[in-house]
Amino acid sequence: MPDDPLYRAPAEKQAHASSPPLGKPGGALRMLAWAVTLVLSATLACVLLAALAAHMQISTHQLWHWRQVASGVRHWGTFVQCLILAAIGLGWRAIVALGFRRGIVKPQEREQLIRLRGKVLAFGVAYLLLVPIGPATLWRYLVP
Repeated sequence: MPDDPLYRAPAEKQAHASSPPLGKPGGALRMLAWAVTLVLSATLACVLLAALAAHMQISTHQLWHWRQVASGVRHWGTFVQCLILAAIGLGWRAIVALGFRRGIVKPQEREQLIRLRGKVLAFGVAYLLLVPIGPATLWRYLVP
């Protein structure tokens, strides 16, 4: 049969062997469902907290106090995120090696990932400046 011109089984096996494996069907839809669930849960929690505050008739002074406490926690959260980004920068080679050992990183991708360290750190710094720190805080500290 291999001499038969219509026999194509080995060529098909080779074509399928070189094609990348397909992801799980519905993976993007599942992530979208989780994101919507998370947003709806956060919204419901905020509404419930607002209703509780209205029911307990909390004074504006107490609300101001809790706002200050939340602001302090936010600063500590930003500090922790900065420490995590610094740890990622310092341990980048170990992170890539761990991914290689677990089979996440392929051998041909290893050197390229090690060279991406600067871009990952730049993206992390941009995230920190734009999201947790925020433009208003930057403006307040940079403009007298």
